[in-house]
Amino acid sequence: MRLRALLLIGACLAASSVARADFMVSNKPTHDVSCVSKVCSPTAQNANLNVSELTNMLASSDTTLKSGNGAIDIQMRDRFSWKSANRLGLDAAHSIEFYEPITVAGKGALTISYNERGSGGDLYFFERGRVYFRNQKSNLVINFVTYSLVGDIATLATNIEENPTGAFALVADYDAFADGGYSRCPIDRFSGILEGLGHHIQNLTVKGYGGFFCDLAGAVVRDLALANVDIRGSDDVRGALADVAARVYKGADTSIVAVSVSGRVAGEETIGGLVGRLLHGEIVRSHSDATVISKGNGAGGLVGLFSGGLVDQSYSTGAVAAGGAAGGLVGTTGKMRQLISNSFATGTVKGTLAGGLVGALGHGRPKKSYSAASIQGSGGGVIGSNEGRMRQIYWDLNTSGKANGCGSGDCSGATGLTDVQLKAGLPQGFDPKIWGSDPNINNGYPYLRANPPQ
Repeated sequence: MRLRALLLIGACLAASSVARADFMVSNKPTHDVSCVSKVCSPTAQNANLNVSELTNMLASSDTTLKSGNGAIDIQMRDRFSWKSANRLGLDAAHSIEFYEPITVAGKGALTISYNERGSGGDLYFFERGRVYFRNQKSNLVINFVTYSLVGDIATLATNIEENPTGAFALVADYDAFADGGYSRCPIDRFSGILEGLGHHIQNLTVKGYGGFFCDLAGAVVRDLALANVDIRGSDDVRGALADVAARVYKGADTSIVAVSVSGRVAGEETIGGLVGRLLHGEIVRSHSDATVISKGNGAGGLVGLFSGGLVDQSYSTGAVAAGGAAGGLVGTTGKMRQLISNSFATGTVKGTLAGGLVGALGHGRPKKSYSAASIQGSGGGVIGSNEGRMRQIYWDLNTSGKANGCGSGDCSGATGLTDVQLKAGLPQGFDPKIWGSDPNINNGYPYLRANPPQ
């Protein structure tokens, strides 16, 4: 049974340049909140529930926070935990945002509901936001889907082998150093849902075949960080999260949301920091600062080969090197239509055909994106070789060392800006609800509000 309709990615962002109307939980005094029959709701557009009062309520009964009266988002601003067996419900018409950890310390439960009737909302884990479960027999429900809780890679792999279309969630951060490294991807084919709840898997080492997953086929993977990975071997097609992200046969595409990676990914050919090959799917609000190395053709900071789908509100800051085509964000693109939007790349790109965003662009359509990468080798500030179409694309003339946006092909949709110009404000066409500009954030370059720099 497919549940993708319950997991729609919102086009609207959690943060914007306009005034917010939120129902917050913080250590500040309660105001403009009414709690009746175990349900607390705002009575004004901006309301706050004191975190200690919420904890006291959970000690004695189930408690639900429900948005309303114009406060359509719920923000969890301060940490808290509860040891009772009671359930916390978070019910937001639009988005739910976690900024600090919350912990289900006993046998309690958590229900999360957001994006009601496709409102454009989403689930966000900013800053130190995470959800911890001390008891893996606790109950977690997100948008009517019940999740199995797991605490380590071995258990997750076993559960997925038994139920490859199931829904799973991590209960805490996990250090894979104790696993001693893998000779192949620890999890083979997955077509279900993995909710990271903001947690990190650290020190994953695969010296052989594959990354964390071999094959994501119509899966949803979100709210997860892969930190300090070491993924390398003599095989083609490698990515820290997955070698291949594609479509389940005659079904849904893979969706990767708010997943990040750091460390090193290396192989023979078609190497991506996050995904080796993105064939049918989307990568949204994700980023990589991993070093990506391909001995052959096709290295991309985020994706090695992008053959169909969407990359949106994502970025790469790691160094990329290849014996052939190399791109700060994507190595090469296939013959199917791809869209890169509201994304950027920095770092260093080195290859015989190098581009700040894409090494070799086929039928892709980048728009509203930029590169501030340093280009080493032949190519262009944005694209190494271009057969696609661009719109409102920019590159940094100073950092790139390139006066041309494309090494070859039509580059009429790209504009070169000096370092000062690119940092002076948002380029033309960049939506201020999606992009921000601040001299103290992202080294002064435009940044993504819903995917801010770490």
